[in-house]
Amino acid sequence: MMSDTSTDGEPMDVDSSDTEWTGSTKNVTDEEHHFNHPSDEERNQSKELKSSILQNNLSETPLAPDLAELEDTADVDESESSLLATDRMQIEVTASAIPPDNPVASVSVIQDNNWSVDTPNCCNVSTDESNCVKNANGILKQSYAGVLDHGSSSYHLQHPISSFDTISGASAQTNDSNPTMKSSALATAEHLNKQVIQSRLNITIHQPNPSQKAIANVQATGLQPASAKKTYAPTIHRSNEKIEIPTTSAGDHNLDLRPKVIANPKQNVANGKGDFVGVRVSGSTSHADDGRESDTHQSSLLNQPSGLEDSKWQNGNCHNFSITSDSKSSNIDQVTTEDDDFSDIEDLISGLKEFERFKWVPSSTSHRFLVGRHGSWYDGDFDRNCMSGFGCLFSHDRRQFVQGSWTENQLVNLQSFQFIDQGVGEGTIYLRKQANSYLLTFDEDEFVARAQFRSQIDVDFASSFRDIKLAFFRNLTITNVINDRIQSSRQSALCEFERALKHVLYETNNSVDFASALITLRKFFKTTSRSILAELSTNSSLPSILCKAAADLQKAENMLSNRRMELLKFSQDSQPPTLNVVSLVQSVCAEAVRHHRQRLADKCPSVLPKLMESINEVIPEKIIYVSRSDIEVFHHMASLAREHDVFLEYLHRGLFEKLDKLDSSCPPNDIMPLTTPVCGFLFKSFLEICSEICLLAQKCNIETLLTQSDGKWKLLDVIPWDQDIKQSRRLLSTQESLDCQYRFIFKLLLHFEPKNYYRGKQFRYDFKVLVSDDPVDDNWYLKQFKKFKDRFIGKKNFANVPEDRQVWLYILDHTIHEVLFNNKSNSKSSLALIKPMLDGHVTFLSSCPTNSYESFRMMTHNILLFIIQTYPHFEDSEKLVDEDLEILEKQMKHISYLSTTLKNDASAAGDFRDLVNEYNRYWRLRHLITLDESNCPDYLISKIKRVHELLLQMVDTALGKTVLVTSLVNYLRELNDFMEDLKDIDFPSIWYVKSHIDLAGMIEKIDNKLASESKCSYKVTDLKGFTERFKSGSPPQHYIIQVVQKLLECASESLSKSWISFCEQPEAQLEGTGALLGAMRTSFLYLKEQPDYRDFELFCDESIQPFIRVLNGCNDLKEFKTRVNIVKESFWYIRKMDEIGVVKALQLFNRINNGSLDAEKLEKCYNTYLEKYNEYISDASAVTGVDNIVQSMNNERKDFEEFTKWGDDFKLVRIPEILAGLSAVWSLLVSKDVSSTGKFLKPHCIQILCIMRLLSVDNSRPGVEHHLAQVLTGQGKSVILGLLSAFLAFTGYNVSVVCYSSYLAKRDKADFEDFYSVINVDDNITYETFNVMSWRLFMSPKIDGRVINLGNLVESLVLEHRSWEPLGLSTSGVKKTILLIDEVDVFFSKNVYGSSDRRATTPVIPALTQIQKKIWSMVDGGNYGPQALYDSIAAFIDEQIKSGKEEFRKYNEFRLKRGSFSVLVDESDNLIAREFTNRSLLETHVMKMVNSAIRVSRNPISKNDCKIIDGKIYGRDPINGDFTQHIGYNVIFRYFKLKKADFAHMNFHNYGYIHLHLGRISYAKLPEEFPLILGVSGTLSDLRNHESEAIKSYKIHSLSLLPSYFGESNLKFNQVDNFCIVKSLDDWGSKVFERINAAIDAQRSALVFFDTKSILTDFKNEFANKFDRLNVLTENTDGDLKAKYIDEAGIASTVTLATRMMGRGVDFKSSMSVEKKGGVHVIQTFFSLDVKEETQIKGRTARKDNKGSYELILCEKHLIRKRLLKANDQSARSYDSLHRTRLELSNIEGAKNADKIQKCEKDHNTTMQYYGLHKTE
Repeated sequence: MMSDTSTDGEPMDVDSSDTEWTGSTKNVTDEEHHFNHPSDEERNQSKELKSSILQNNLSETPLAPDLAELEDTADVDESESSLLATDRMQIEVTASAIPPDNPVASVSVIQDNNWSVDTPNCCNVSTDESNCVKNANGILKQSYAGVLDHGSSSYHLQHPISSFDTISGASAQTNDSNPTMKSSALATAEHLNKQVIQSRLNITIHQPNPSQKAIANVQATGLQPASAKKTYAPTIHRSNEKIEIPTTSAGDHNLDLRPKVIANPKQNVANGKGDFVGVRVSGSTSHADDGRESDTHQSSLLNQPSGLEDSKWQNGNCHNFSITSDSKSSNIDQVTTEDDDFSDIEDLISGLKEFERFKWVPSSTSHRFLVGRHGSWYDGDFDRNCMSGFGCLFSHDRRQFVQGSWTENQLVNLQSFQFIDQGVGEGTIYLRKQANSYLLTFDEDEFVARAQFRSQIDVDFASSFRDIKLAFFRNLTITNVINDRIQSSRQSALCEFERALKHVLYETNNSVDFASALITLRKFFKTTSRSILAELSTNSSLPSILCKAAADLQKAENMLSNRRMELLKFSQDSQPPTLNVVSLVQSVCAEAVRHHRQRLADKCPSVLPKLMESINEVIPEKIIYVSRSDIEVFHHMASLAREHDVFLEYLHRGLFEKLDKLDSSCPPNDIMPLTTPVCGFLFKSFLEICSEICLLAQKCNIETLLTQSDGKWKLLDVIPWDQDIKQSRRLLSTQESLDCQYRFIFKLLLHFEPKNYYRGKQFRYDFKVLVSDDPVDDNWYLKQFKKFKDRFIGKKNFANVPEDRQVWLYILDHTIHEVLFNNKSNSKSSLALIKPMLDGHVTFLSSCPTNSYESFRMMTHNILLFIIQTYPHFEDSEKLVDEDLEILEKQMKHISYLSTTLKNDASAAGDFRDLVNEYNRYWRLRHLITLDESNCPDYLISKIKRVHELLLQMVDTALGKTVLVTSLVNYLRELNDFMEDLKDIDFPSIWYVKSHIDLAGMIEKIDNKLASESKCSYKVTDLKGFTERFKSGSPPQHYIIQVVQKLLECASESLSKSWISFCEQPEAQLEGTGALLGAMRTSFLYLKEQPDYRDFELFCDESIQPFIRVLNGCNDLKEFKTRVNIVKESFWYIRKMDEIGVVKALQLFNRINNGSLDAEKLEKCYNTYLEKYNEYISDASAVTGVDNIVQSMNNERKDFEEFTKWGDDFKLVRIPEILAGLSAVWSLLVSKDVSSTGKFLKPHCIQILCIMRLLSVDNSRPGVEHHLAQVLTGQGKSVILGLLSAFLAFTGYNVSVVCYSSYLAKRDKADFEDFYSVINVDDNITYETFNVMSWRLFMSPKIDGRVINLGNLVESLVLEHRSWEPLGLSTSGVKKTILLIDEVDVFFSKNVYGSSDRRATTPVIPALTQIQKKIWSMVDGGNYGPQALYDSIAAFIDEQIKSGKEEFRKYNEFRLKRGSFSVLVDESDNLIAREFTNRSLLETHVMKMVNSAIRVSRNPISKNDCKIIDGKIYGRDPINGDFTQHIGYNVIFRYFKLKKADFAHMNFHNYGYIHLHLGRISYAKLPEEFPLILGVSGTLSDLRNHESEAIKSYKIHSLSLLPSYFGESNLKFNQVDNFCIVKSLDDWGSKVFERINAAIDAQRSALVFFDTKSILTDFKNEFANKFDRLNVLTENTDGDLKAKYIDEAGIASTVTLATRMMGRGVDFKSSMSVEKKGGVHVIQTFFSLDVKEETQIKGRTARKDNKGSYELILCEKHLIRKRLLKANDQSARSYDSLHRTRLELSNIEGAKNADKIQKCEKDHNTTMQYYGLHKTE
């Protein structure tokens, strides 16, 4: 063994096996050396450290007899003496920090391809001939770098011969030239009878940043012989520079305190310059050449605490010192200097003082000898064979020691000791004196503490080191714990346990789990912490997350408790805190109960204050049994009937009476929930039944139908039905049904009320119809229902249906039995016909995937209503016609089909519900249109019956077709709406005639504008007398009956028409006929105008011919629907367009524009237009008129002057004439189906005046100015833009109509395509979005007439290194193009104006598909940091290249391609051009991919932002919400995350490309180059200051506001009555639900707008089961489904939940039935920060002249979050106050927009400069 002594007095555990020869040397060239290096990750995790290595030989020691001297020598240089070839050398490492930005002259340049991953810590070695040093017995220095290294690593060389590079020339220089960086060691040594050699080695250790690992370089300088032959010890000379400790964790250094000593071989180094020296710096375990492993243990292990700033590393200084020998010294003295007071771990641990350090001087008395009988040996000063002076006592294996000052074998001043602890695992305990105390470390537990000895230490040092250790620790006390892994682990486990506990109790959505957990935890309140952890860790009833946390905490506590306390004793202040889990569990449980109680209180409806009081009074042990679902039941009932507070109080009082009786230890699974939601729905049914009873009974209301007596609730014994109502079989059946349901539902309600309801308690009901045994008699009904039961319910299946669904079967069964079977009817056909509907209902109840209680309830009552409505028809003595029976049979055929479908497809439940609803409506309307023939003459009876026959035929024909259920439902809905309007036509009372004979008493003159004329109109008042008057001939025609009959005949014909369509013929026929019926019924409103016609035949033609013409003139279904809609609109539009003349219109214009227009000029111009328009129209026909007008206009067409030169002559004459021709053409095209009556759809005078204003007709200055106009919703913006575009194109300009929405752009283009084509301007007009225009003008500009795709340029540059010359001037024709902006206010919103269109290209690089998939597989399967992942991917790429795969061969070929290029890059969101080579480009982008993959993996993906459609990934456009193709690395990895498996790049759409920036185009720059900017919007009057300033920046100074030509809007918004702020989220949701319910109860529809998709989803999840018809409409809704939901939004009882994006540009239409009830009700649930958005949402109802209503229901929390409201500020809770705040916030946001625009402009200019692209022209 060799003797090692630390230079500062610390012995180290270095065994002989630690000295390892790396191989023999030989003469080699640089190419033959291969430097074995760390992996890329380790290489990049290095710091710069500098060290000096002492190279010396070993002295003989008594314990190392095997190290005999050998005489062989090896030549080093011809001019130098030689070093003994067999000498072993020991290395001493002393390290100091070097700032990474400071160059080191001696650092070797290490090439990437010289590294080997298998040898992470080897060094380059170089030699020169500079200085002469002597060999010495070195002492291993423990540097601070070693203190930092607490890992236990082992490394070995796989290729010992070629492990190191030989460095010569400049790279072999020492550090002497850089004094601030110098770290050298000089030493002399003597070997007995041997020539002494002096040498010096320099180590440079490189570490770029604190988070990375170190790499070492070694240099050996001149070797010279020396003659000293004395043994000695070294002395340390220290400089006064302070060593700055690098801020890095201990694990970041791969430095060992004991570098391996490497033998010196005989062979010479290349070129004969010195010996080859191999150096290893490794961990505590090394592998020798023979493969055996020997352990060594580090003497101290310290962790750097977090929080130290990196500046210590960046600004650190080098501490330079050297080790020298002094052969003249004869004694070892302990000398302390000021500089020696230095700590190696200074700054690592806050509050530590410096270690005491000692300077060593040579002593001739130094000696080594054995001590005791256990192999211990002493090395140090002695006196008379006694340990005296300074020295170190070692264990036999040198792994343990005691160091200090001795006197006669007694330790008088302990400096340090090291012991090996044989506890659970072997660990090193190290103690060192520091000032007046000691610092103790225990590496096994990463334990660092201050310690003191309590008394004089009495130790027998001749005993074993175990006894020595125990003697020391008996007197040692821990006074302050600095770091303790076990204690820290326990604290972390305790925190995790607390988090898990709170998660289980606070965040669980399952109330049963919550209560169960609390009850379980309560059992441990009186146990110990150990007991509770032991129980919790194995408790199967608790969530696994809590059990695991308890087990981890228990394990950590056991580790702390099992620590060898006989070694470590703590003072009272330093004792680890006692673990008190019981107290923690108690406090968390108590807080959880308080939290739970508060949540319940928040859910309480404000109308039930006593419910909240009851919640607050319940004891904690029982309140946990009450769940939010229990309170929601009362919330639901309170929202249904606020006036029935007494009954609701009775119900909730019963809940708490039951709760008082419960045992607080009752298992929650047995009794929870305490209520059932079905109670609320039964309550709703009961109230509805009571309301219907009140309509048919005398002096009845809810208070009389439900009374309280002696604390009990009772019903009326007998309902006093109103006897004045005409009795019929149907009415009697209805009354019986209502009476039966009234009593039975109340009975169910009492069973399910909270007081009586217990989980598992069944309602006792014996089916009256569904009996288990065969009927004893031949009653046909019982047999039929027995079959029904056996087939669809049965004992087994019925038992599987939950009781909250069975309850609806109870009602159905009981009512059918009571109402039908008690009628003693013998009819078999009726029950046979309805059997499929009953079958379907059972299937619906059993297969519905969600608890849609409202649908269950509605379906049950609808089926009962259906039965009650149809059954009397077959029981009355007067049977219905045979068609009725056929219709019922066919209806059941579809129901039977759906019933079968429901068993396999639960999604068909909605179709089943809708179909039953429409059947129900049909039979209700069928009864209502039945003619009362008692007072009707036979003449009219026959005609009316013909109308009814046609209706029945249309129903029968449709039901006979094989179509999808949805198609049938849509058709029946239109037909029922038609019948809904038809039933209101009282044919007998509206018989109008023209008469020239005296029929006084039989007819009555109509008082209208014709009353004084000979062709005045009369109304028949005496029907029978009037018809008898014409016995000899036919009476005058009843024109209204004739019109309806002809319309039905036309509709019947469409049911058999062959259509050109994508769908099947039967479905196309139903779709076309449904559209036709919808248009026809709107004309019913104008039948009342018959008396105003002088000629009734004209009235008949105008009412019928448009529909007949469109049916006969169109075979394409899509075109047919468009034309039918025009006919539909024409009825009201033709009447509206002449209501306001030009004079009135100009008055309205002047009023709202503050007199800013020249009314005289506009009137003159309009009169010129109107005269010319009438001239064109007067002789025109729909067939030839268009061509004649176009030809006439072309004849007068000539080269027009530029618009800048248009003067009054052109403006006042030519503009109106051209507009007249264009308007006439448009009128004839859209009026082709109505023009036969002599009436045309023509532009309204307000629309024409708007166009004239936009063309500056009333401006006396020449030319046309930039101009914007406000056109209100529904006032024809599309027509204005269409005619304006046609005019500008006709005068020789190109026109670009730009809009935010691709949907609107496509729609308007399609509407005017034919018009543009006819006048030959279709090539001059484009409809596009802002981003499409951006691409067209800037990303694919025209250069010299050729379109240049900038994406192709960049791809060619990167892939082929093909550069381009600056592009120069763009010739895109903008200077000859007029810009028309639709919805111009959107352009100035933050999503457009002030932002950029960011464009990129995606060149495909070979192998990127595999690389990107590999990146995702690694990220998805592990926890990687960016650099580690990058290194792994780089290794993967290299491996694949080496494997020879073709794709990677091409990848490498691309990577190695020579040359460089410049591309645009995004750095900190700034666009710049940067130079790349192919290699650097790939490396940069692979790192970007890595970062994106990690970011995507760690963050959730909102499906509102992206989704996969048809296998491709799409992202949402922030401007219009459309899903379009998005590219980028985030998008790639979102695809992987969403798809999860079976990836497909879909022609590199999804992945496999490199993402290169093409540039950024500022949207604000788009309008700049256009010579003329015109635009329209619905909300210009609401522009904010910054928006107005932005408009002015484009030199737009003219704005026009258009009046409405519909007159005053039907929408009335009262800022007090239609506005409210609700405090809590629960109350807000309930308020919205209540108002929706009010609209549904009124048989209207509700359209509700939410701020975000997540808020909408939360509302839907809570209230979905309370709505029968619910649709969710967002910008992400699929196209077909979106159209369906838009159409259904106006259908009665439909609730549509929509996001804010759907509040603009969507045309919601209401059905006639909804319109009669008040129209669509719109609820906005958030306060728009932009008032224009609020205006748009209001415009979704009461459009044109329709009805509608609007209200704002806001949540206080939402307003506070948006900074619209301050908490507890009651003064700002009005609409006006919020509006003022909104304006203030808008102005603040506007101020920020200027900076955004400036930045966008900078990026825009960078893009233009990069391509050398100049302004367009």
